[in-house]
Amino acid sequence: MRIRRAVEADIPHILRLVAQLDYDVANEAGEAGARAVLANPACATLVAEEAGRVVGLVSFHIVPQLHHAAPVLTLDELVVDEGERGGGVGSALLKAAVDQARASGCAVVDVASAFHRTRAHRFYEAHGFVRHGIKLVLPIEPSEGQLAQNEKHGTQNGFTCRHP
Repeated sequence: MRIRRAVEADIPHILRLVAQLDYDVANEAGEAGARAVLANPACATLVAEEAGRVVGLVSFHIVPQLHHAAPVLTLDELVVDEGERGGGVGSALLKAAVDQARASGCAVVDVASAFHRTRAHRFYEAHGFVRHGIKLVLPIEPSEGQLAQNEKHGTQNGFTCRHP
């Protein structure tokens, strides 16, 4: 298995994998979002390849946080192709992200995970993560201009997401 930084040519594979997390990203907004993440210097997306095929990804960002007085690496997505799960791909991707956190002087690595993703919770806990706090989300209502753009492109806030 080879882990490498994602490039624009990987976007179809990235979207295919992110869709396995129940997000509807197979559209123009999804492609634009993936391009924005790949172009953002605070973000990184790594892909795992087996025999030349992308089988997993980890996407994260690193930002300084006042309460840690240090940078924090936040895992945004970690997904392994359904047929490849349980074979060590996720562990290798997580290790690559944690290695980057250490190299960047991060105080912690954090991840948020929906309540129903119990298999993911067990995965993270098996790798030393501990339950800490609760994540609260405030949906932002789009402006009238954003609503018109969403209607034109069939998206919500630039992305079409399904949250079970």
